[in-house]
Amino acid sequence: NGVCNPDDPASFSFCNQRVVFYDRGGKLGALTTDAEVYTAGVFVQDKWFLNRHLTLAPGLRVDLGRLYASRGAFVTNLFGVGPRFSATYDLFADHKHLLKLHYGRSNDVGNIFIAQLVNPTLLQVTSTFTSGAFPACAPGSTPTGCSVSGGASGRSFAKGQTPPHVDEVTGGYHYEMTERAAVGIDVSYRHYQNMWAEEEVNRIWDATGTRVVGYVDGTPHTVGRIVSPDSAYRKYAGMDLWAQG
Repeated sequence: NGVCNPDDPASFSFCNQRVVFYDRGGKLGALTTDAEVYTAGVFVQDKWFLNRHLTLAPGLRVDLGRLYASRGAFVTNLFGVGPRFSATYDLFADHKHLLKLHYGRSNDVGNIFIAQLVNPTLLQVTSTFTSGAFPACAPGSTPTGCSVSGGASGRSFAKGQTPPHVDEVTGGYHYEMTERAAVGIDVSYRHYQNMWAEEEVNRIWDATGTRVVGYVDGTPHTVGRIVSPDSAYRKYAGMDLWAQG
């Protein structure tokens, strides 16, 4: 029943929460941060023509990433190995009827969002409108209705994390109808593993899981830990029917 205008205190009764940010010096201000990621990769591949029917192509890719938060603060190194392998079988040795199979792994070692997420400058204070006003929330002062997250002590990167990766298996049949036209069917399956997640490790909940009853470090703030657990995954399966000319 109203519009929340952050510049008009008379409209605050229509607001639910107010979020502000503080810099590393503890000063209230705009959210301005920076992060950097450096990546390097090496890829080798060979192709083996075993006979007029079968061609194999093994390969291997190695990736290294270095993540930095604001002001060049080092976060972590990430390392990934991605084997690749493909096989093509020419059914009649005429280059017109091809059976194809491929497997490959891709590693994500250079996610700038993850480097940004662990920035110590990302200190967020949330005030919830209570009893007709916003409480006076600030870092180090968290009365009822206040929540603090991020900052140098509020978010960390767990060491020894496996970088997110995708394993893909693809199989298909390709047929050349004429010299300039081909059709085919490809079936693919992808498994996205060790995806990034943020665990909250400071709040203590009651048995119902709906009410915070305490904090591990005794301070009412959110503490996040950036992890890539085995339990964080996604699956994809698809089929493509295509024609090209």
